[in-house]
Amino acid sequence: DEITILWGSMYGMTGKAVDYAEKILQSKGVKYNKLEMPLESESEMVATVFKSAGIIIAAPTYEYKLFPPVAAALNELGRKRVTGKAAFRFGSYGWSGGAEKELNEILERNKMNWDLIESVEFEGAPKEEDLIKVEAGVLKLIEKMREKVVE
Repeated sequence: DEITILWGSMYGMTGKAVDYAEKILQSKGVKYNKLEMPLESESEMVATVFKSAGIIIAAPTYEYKLFPPVAAALNELGRKRVTGKAAFRFGSYGWSGGAEKELNEILERNKMNWDLIESVEFEGAPKEEDLIKVEAGVLKLIEKMREKVVE
């Protein structure tokens, strides 16, 4: 009955939304882990995500793709057959998005069967309306995560 925040940020914009998501999880009393990629070891990341029912993928778009350290982590999770998670992604972009497309490609290619909530993308730093969408996504993820937990 826990969520892992799998995240990375280039200029701190996505990091601001991660901080906000953490406050929501704390206010709801949800146990969570926070793994910043590429700072975490691959084995620790896989073990932590494996035992979590819900995953928050927080990563910006980088050259029309998902931030490379987070994309690499997701590919490794796919190789290890970490399937059936409830997940929510958010992240910033500069001039164009594109991270969502690569995320879907990774999940499909690895047959991960993750239950993905609609992502939230924001240009630059998250504005108040973006944070409201992030909050809605986190709350929906908590709901889906609790449905997946076997008591």
